[in-house]
Amino acid sequence: MELPERRLEAVTERDIDMLLFEELTANSFFAQWFVKKVRPEMEPDSISIWHSLTDPELGESDLVLIVKAAGAAHGRRILDR
Repeated sequence: MELPERRLEAVTERDIDMLLFEELTANSFFAQWFVKKVRPEMEPDSISIWHSLTDPELGESDLVLIVKAAGAAHGRRILDR
């Protein structure tokens, strides 16, 4: 039996945001890998991810990654443009 071909007509910025959000939330191996790409020396105790935050001074972020390690919290804004 041949499976039907599936195609996406368009992929939007929000699609990428939500895919990354889901993977960072649901897949601990991916989240650890991602943190190591950003901060290779960091050994995270916990990872949190927030979607679509706006700060009066920093502006809008597609995603915000909060990593707790060695008793401190470290934040990274993730923008896909």
